[in-house]
Amino acid sequence: MVINRLTWKIGGKAGEGIMATGMIFSQSCSRSGLHVYDISEYPSLIKGGHNNLQVRVEDREIFSQVKGVNILIALNKE
Repeated sequence: MVINRLTWKIGGKAGEGIMATGMIFSQSCSRSGLHVYDISEYPSLIKGGHNNLQVRVEDREIFSQVKGVNILIALNKE
């Protein structure tokens, strides 16, 4: 049995569309019939800071996040 799974993470400065990009990816996978689990991290600042969003996608039900990332998109040094 082949299990298709992917963990994808994007991070960068707040205001650069990090959350929007991650949510578009999550919605696209979900609408394609895949199971999606995402977790976001962002500071409690009014402006600025670093945001990141990690998305786990599988062809079966997901119950938790995993360690490790298959694809990392880093838009700054943080």
